[in-house]
Amino acid sequence: LQVVPDVAAGKVSRSDDELTRAVQERIGDRSALADADLTVETANGVVRLTGHVEEAGDRLTALTVARNTPGVKSVVDDIASGAAD
Repeated sequence: LQVVPDVAAGKVSRSDDELTRAVQERIGDRSALADADLTVETANGVVRLTGHVEEAGDRLTALTVARNTPGVKSVVDDIASGAAD
């Protein structure tokens, strides 16, 4: 049982599909991540980011965006950064 104030209820009740779309949209809104090759998967509110970004700072940006998306419980980092081989 989880008691949540009405103000926060929308943040808690988001489905995994809604969270995935929200994170994808927020990442897409970041011009620094325009060239990123990222996949977003969500299970039980836990978001997993996989793929590749050019710069380590882009990786941190993607993780921060995901972590700050309302309803996300935690983020699993499977992002590689740097020049692709």
